[in-house]
Amino acid sequence: MAWTFKNGRPIYLQIADIIKRDIFVGKYAAGDKIPGVRELALVAAVNPNTIQHAMNLLEEEGILVTPSTAGRFVTDDAETLARLRDAFAESECREFVSGLDSIGLDREQILSIVKRVISSSGDGTEQNNNTEENT
Repeated sequence: MAWTFKNGRPIYLQIADIIKRDIFVGKYAAGDKIPGVRELALVAAVNPNTIQHAMNLLEEEGILVTPSTAGRFVTDDAETLARLRDAFAESECREFVSGLDSIGLDREQILSIVKRVISSSGDGTEQNNNTEENT
């Protein structure tokens, strides 16, 4: 099944985020090989050049490494992965808060809703399962 993309944001950035999320949730562990450009292009139903653009970005960020002609691998640098995971989480949170701002909620209302959702969702596995739908 092809990946679903949102309007208003370049597809290569969304692809990079999908791959990051896959890494952060453990689909790909440190040192794992990432599928090739053509394979990912088929899965995502996009042009291989779009995948290549996303992969280049992930290499620039340090989350992927290309040690040889054997393909791309998730970095085994735990510090880099932790830093990038935190930055990714912060970006997701900013986008979330911005969306709630746009419907007129103030910070206290947003915090109240977040607390309510966290307390009602137990260990958060409900949200983690949704990630698989994007990949």
